[in-house]
Amino acid sequence: MRKTVFGIVTITIFFIAGFVYLLRGCLSKYDERSALLPVLYFEKNDTPVIFSIVKYSKAISYSQEGGFVQKTVNTNYFIQHNDGNTGAELLNQKIKNHLDIKNFPVEVLGATSDKAWLYMGELMAFNPFTLEKIADTRILERINPFLTNKFPGERKYYIFNAADSAIYFTATDGSKWKLNTSDLSIIRDENSDVKSGQESVIKKIEQLQKKNQADQDSNYRRNITASELSSQGKINRNAYNKMVTDYYTVRERLYRERDSLGKLKSEMQAKDQATKDHLRALENMERINPGYYSIKTNADSVHSKWYGLFSDAELDKIYERFQYTSENDETARRKIFSSGLIKNNAGEFVIDKTDIAALSDETFLHGGFLLDKNTAAPVHYNNGWLIVSREQIGREGKIMVSFVDNAGHTNWTFNTQLHDWLDRVFTGNHLYVFGNDNNKLSGNNCNVLWCINLATGKVSRFDYFTEKQVQAF
Repeated sequence: MRKTVFGIVTITIFFIAGFVYLLRGCLSKYDERSALLPVLYFEKNDTPVIFSIVKYSKAISYSQEGGFVQKTVNTNYFIQHNDGNTGAELLNQKIKNHLDIKNFPVEVLGATSDKAWLYMGELMAFNPFTLEKIADTRILERINPFLTNKFPGERKYYIFNAADSAIYFTATDGSKWKLNTSDLSIIRDENSDVKSGQESVIKKIEQLQKKNQADQDSNYRRNITASELSSQGKINRNAYNKMVTDYYTVRERLYRERDSLGKLKSEMQAKDQATKDHLRALENMERINPGYYSIKTNADSVHSKWYGLFSDAELDKIYERFQYTSENDETARRKIFSSGLIKNNAGEFVIDKTDIAALSDETFLHGGFLLDKNTAAPVHYNNGWLIVSREQIGREGKIMVSFVDNAGHTNWTFNTQLHDWLDRVFTGNHLYVFGNDNNKLSGNNCNVLWCINLATGKVSRFDYFTEKQVQAF
C-alpha cells in the first residue's frame, strides 16, 4: 500500500514538473530582454568593461487572437557588465522589480571614475566592476542626515554634470544641493545659474562701454562750456584754445577705447556663441537613436588642413568658410579631398579652393566622418578616420564602418548589419555600436552590442536578448 501511494505521489510530482516545464517553454518565447541605453564604459588595470541596465520581462501568461498576442509579464531590472574586449557577459545582478519602482524612467545617468550612477525610482550608484551598491537614498541619508526624507522621488530633479562629476538636485523643500560623487557628501548650492566665462567678461566689457560713453558725454559738455566761456569773455583766447585741444585729445582717446571695447566684445560674443554651439552639439550627441545624419559630418580640419568627404558634384557647391556639415544625398559616392586652410580678411579660416585634391579614388556611398560623442568632432584614430557609409541606397541600406588612413586608403571595413545605430561609444582603441535587429523589441530597446577592435578590425557581438556572445571575425 505504501509503495502504491509513493508511486502515485512520484508520478504526480513528475507530471506537474513536466507540465510546468512545458508551460515555461511555451511562455519563454514571449520573454523579452534588452539593454536600456545609454551604457557606460569603464577601464581599470587595462581591463575594459561595459556597464548597462538590463530590462527582463518574463511572460507569465498570454493569449492569441487574430494574429495578435496579448501577454502578461513580470519585469525585473538588472545591472550587468560585459567584457569590453569580447562583449561576453561577466556579471549581472537583479536590482528591482517593476512594481517596486514608483517613478520612471529607469536610466543610466553617467559615470565617475569609480561609480556608475543611475536612476531606478531613486538615485543609485554601483561599482561597475563588482556591481556592489555604493549609494542609494538610505545610504545618502545616513551620510547626510540633514537631508533625511528630503531626497526627491522624481528623475527630473536630478542633474548629472559630467564637467565636474557632480550631481545637482533640488530637495523636496525646494532647496538646491550639490552631491560630491567621490565621498557622497552634499553641500548647499543655490547658485544654479552660473554664467560662462565669456558671459562674465562680456558683462564687464558692457560696464566699461557705459563708462566710456559717460566719459564722452562729460568731455563733450566741457567743450560746450569752453565755447560758452569764450563767447562770454570769461576766458582768453589761449585758455580757450587749450581747452579745445584737450577736448580733441580726450575724444580721440575715448574713441580708440570705444572701438577697442567694441572689437573685444564682438570677439567674446563670437567665442561665447561658439561655446554654446559646441555645448548644444555635445547635448545632441547624447541622444539615443539620433539618426544616420546626426552621427557623421562631411568636413574636418587637422593641423591647418581641410578634409572633406564629398562627391564631385557636392564639391563644386561647398561654402569656402570651414564648417561641419552633413550632406544628405543618399545616392552620392564620396571621396576624401584635402586642401589648405587660410585666413581671410575677417580672420576666419577658409578653404583654399585652388589647392583641393582627392587623397585617393576610394569612394563611400552616403559616407561621412564618424563623430565622437565626447567632442562633437570627427573621430581621429591612428592618423586616420572612422568613416560610416551605407551598404546600399534606400531604407534597407545597412551602416558600414571603415578605418581609413590619412592617405585615403581603407584598412578594414565592417558591415554592422544595422539600419540605424541606437548609440555608440568610442574609447580610443575600441568602437562599441549598439542597435536592435530583433523584431520582438521596439523603440530604443537594444539587443545588439558590437565590439570593434580598431587596431585589427576584429569584431565580437553580444546579444542582450539571447545572452549569447559571438565572435564575428
